[in-house]
Amino acid sequence: SLTISSSGGATITGLVRGKSNATSTYVKCTLQMSVSGGWIDVKSWEASGNGTGATIGTTYQLSSRGTYRVYMTCRANTEEKTMTSSYRTY
Repeated sequence: SLTISSSGGATITGLVRGKSNATSTYVKCTLQMSVSGGWIDVKSWEASGNGTGATIGTTYQLSSRGTYRVYMTCRANTEEKTMTSSYRTY
């Protein structure tokens, strides 16, 4: 998920939990900014863990006004999924 404060502080959170047979988990969150109809990467964070899960929880000070989202990749064992957060504007 992504939230942005009025002062430009972006809070990025991502979580993956494995099923009962999972032995490894991984999550990567990439903060992206909308530019000219596309998305450019601003900064990425990664975390890994055992089968119980992996979590990212961080803050980042935005330097430019615009529209942002978080693109997340998560993996448990060899199963991988991606998702995007809702858009947020600063």
